[in-house]
Amino acid sequence: MQVEEEEILVGTSTSVETEPPRPQINLSDDPDPLPAVVLGSEPWHSQVPADWVPIIARDSQRQRKQTSQPPFSDAYLSGMPSKRRKIVASSKPQGSLPQVITESVRRAVTATGLTNVAPLDVVSQAAGADINIQSAYRDLLRSSVQSGLRDNEDFTPERFPNASNYFNNRPQ
Repeated sequence: MQVEEEEILVGTSTSVETEPPRPQINLSDDPDPLPAVVLGSEPWHSQVPADWVPIIARDSQRQRKQTSQPPFSDAYLSGMPSKRRKIVASSKPQGSLPQVITESVRRAVTATGLTNVAPLDVVSQAAGADINIQSAYRDLLRSSVQSGLRDNEDFTPERFPNASNYFNNRPQ
C-alpha cells in the first residue's frame, strides 16, 4: 500500500510540470488580418508564447490607431469633487483667443527646448496678436467641432439649433 501511494504521488508531480493545453482561439471572426512578424525581432517576443506574438502585434497596431480621449464636458466636470474639478479645469485654456494662443505657443516652445533661439515673450505675444493665426485657430476649432458633431449619435440639430447654426452654417 505504501508503494502504491508513492507511485501515485510521483505520477501526479510530473503532470503538474507539464503545461496545460491552451484553449483554441477563433481568429476568423476578426476583420483585421494578423501582421507578418519576425519572431525575436522585439525583446518581448521571448516572454510570450510564439503564437501570441502576431496577435499582440496586431492589437498594438489597433491601439495606435485609436482616437484620443476628447476633453470632459462641463456637465461631466460638474459632477466631480471640487478638488479634482480644479485640477482638470486648470489644464483647459483660459482667457481670450489671443491669450490662449500666446500661452499655447509659450508651452510649445518651452516643450521643444527652443527658448534660446528667440525671446520667448516676444514670439508668443506676436503669435497671439497675429490675425491670421487667430483666424486659423477659429477655423480649426470649427472643423474639429463639426466633425465631432457629425460623429456624435447624441447630437440632433433640432435639439441644439444654436450649436447647429453656429458650426454648420458658417463658411470655412
